[in-house]
Amino acid sequence: MDEPRWLVIGLIGGKHWSAVITHRQQKVRLISVRRSRDEEVAIYES
Repeated sequence: MDEPRWLVIGLIGGKHWSAVITHRQQKVRLISVRRSRDEEVAIYES
């Protein structure tokens, strides 16, 4: 399936996490979650 995916970054328990999501049938679908890389934290904090 060829669908657009987005990277979202947020704080959980004081730590930065990155998730890849997509939209399917009017729902947000979670593809993966991991701790954010330093570059992603810098973007989030800017």
